[in-house]
Amino acid sequence: MVAVVQEGRKNGTKQDGGPKVAEIKACGGRLCSTIDMYFPALDQSAKPRQAASFWWITGVKFQFSESMKVATAWVLWGFLSLGVLGWGLWVVLDLAGSLKDAPAWVQAIGSIGAILAAVLIAQRTTIKQRQEKLIEGYEYMQKAFEIAAYGNEVIAAAGRYILEGAPTELMLKYHISLLELALEDLKGVDHSRLVEPPVAAAFLSLRRNVNLTRSAIQLRLETTEGFDAKQVAAWEPHSLDEIKKMTGGMIRYLDMHPWLTDEVYARQQTRMS
Repeated sequence: MVAVVQEGRKNGTKQDGGPKVAEIKACGGRLCSTIDMYFPALDQSAKPRQAASFWWITGVKFQFSESMKVATAWVLWGFLSLGVLGWGLWVVLDLAGSLKDAPAWVQAIGSIGAILAAVLIAQRTTIKQRQEKLIEGYEYMQKAFEIAAYGNEVIAAAGRYILEGAPTELMLKYHISLLELALEDLKGVDHSRLVEPPVAAAFLSLRRNVNLTRSAIQLRLETTEGFDAKQVAAWEPHSLDEIKKMTGGMIRYLDMHPWLTDEVYARQQTRMS
């Protein structure tokens, strides 16, 4: 099966300041996927300048994920904000001679803070749910693509065999059985879940191509008529066009959500481990 995101990461020296964007292209009828991701090289010979160095311990550099960095920044910002707010409140109350009302002010500010925290948590949950939906949509398109790519290969194999000349009844029945298996897999995909319209349209078109190819071969077996070489030669290009359309739709989907490339890759690595 061919997958849009299937190649592993390659280790190397980071030259351009960040990971390169996934380059996905179609080559010779098959989808080629290249993900050039470079990790920073670890200089194992480096030694910490100080015993309490945070970044280097025994020559190993610690790296934090983006989510960890964002969480740390929010925690630090929260503590700093509370400190500044508390100091400012104390100064104002002291100048106004109302330090005795400080507990009431603290309670009021705490209530406001709790409301803001609840709003932020709800907003973050909504964003997380939206991201999960986008990931699920892409993974389902990838599954549909793999099944469609197999259907294209079966059509191409049948066409090449027929064009070789003098096809036998036994081998034609064999190719019909392969086309029926591919058609069964294609029917198992819910096209309404393909979130990118061009991908859904191309998938349905390829499914029809598989069915028409099967019917054409079956008709020749029943009527003992010969094949039209020109029509048979068009089978593979037509199905390949639908595969390319699916590829283009999935690439546009990744362009709209660039963070999906790393996320999908990480999930694939987790499943493999």
